[in-house]
Amino acid sequence: ARSARKALPAWLGAAQEKSSHHKKIKGTCPLCRQAVGRGAHVCASAEWRVQEGEKSDRARTNGNAYFRQGAYASAILAYSDALEHNPDDPKLWSNRAAAFTMLGEYQKALEDAEMTIQLAPSWAKGYYRKALLLESRRDWAAAASVYEEVLGNCPHQEEALAKARRRLPVMAARHKAAEQAKHLPLPFCDAALQLRWQALSRDASVRRVPDATECKQLLAQAEEAKAEGNKAAGESNWEAASECYLKGLQLLRFCPERASEEQARLEAALMLNQALCDERRGQHEDAAARCEQVLAVDPRNVKARFRRATALGELQDFDQALADLDLAIALQPREASLLTLRQRLLERRSTLRRKEKAQFAKMFESA
Repeated sequence: ARSARKALPAWLGAAQEKSSHHKKIKGTCPLCRQAVGRGAHVCASAEWRVQEGEKSDRARTNGNAYFRQGAYASAILAYSDALEHNPDDPKLWSNRAAAFTMLGEYQKALEDAEMTIQLAPSWAKGYYRKALLLESRRDWAAAASVYEEVLGNCPHQEEALAKARRRLPVMAARHKAAEQAKHLPLPFCDAALQLRWQALSRDASVRRVPDATECKQLLAQAEEAKAEGNKAAGESNWEAASECYLKGLQLLRFCPERASEEQARLEAALMLNQALCDERRGQHEDAAARCEQVLAVDPRNVKARFRRATALGELQDFDQALADLDLAIALQPREASLLTLRQRLLERRSTLRRKEKAQFAKMFESA
């Protein structure tokens, strides 16, 4: 039999060897691309990846601990170390973006947020990191585009979708207000002063005072009345304060020979203070009207817009109040009182709309 096997033709022996070779090879390792035969296969690439993952996890854990402690610079170093071992992890890029944001390094944070989106286009966290950074730059149109991307790319994240829908109209309002703020006239510009002076000159109840010395005396007396009113207001004596402010305003009811910026500025200050007294005494329509007069000569006056928004909110004219606040925020975006009032008015408007909806529903039920 042995001699018979030795006597096999050469072509048959080669075919058997080839068949035996194929039986030993089970496939190719997808990681190291080496041929895999029978028995266990030790993949060097898989082992390396596991080791790199463990190193990345340790660095990420350290970064999270530093972040919770407020040590943002150390957190950035830890997250960067983790990214050296696992650069395809979008959560690491997102975490480092948050740390950069806390340190005020907004451009680096924006770059990391964009990398997060690139690696995980259906994960909303990257989009929100980017949107908040754009909002901090007051680039409302770009932020709105990011929220629209959330609606298009994150269809299964209901909470993220709801937030994007809430933020989109806010971005539209802020963008509109920012454009309006760019074109507002300067405070007490010549055109506004001339209009005020012409109104005084046409009013038959306003006396003419062509003498410059008498004008100065009246201005000085009005300043004294304002100081007395401020003292009373500091003691929350709104009635006494109102009497002083109204006295000052009455002293300024004169028409000088030409338009006077000093007179207009003092009148605006007295009007604003009187608007505060009106508000504290529940006279919201009067408060809103006085603020409107101030805005006629000083349309960039944030305090006037804040007080008018407060008064209009009490009158439940929420849309106009919010428009005033959006414009005020465009002028002073970091003023906390504006943001607080805006949130309060939004909540009150939502409550009112729910009540109105319930009332309409009852009307139809009774019908």
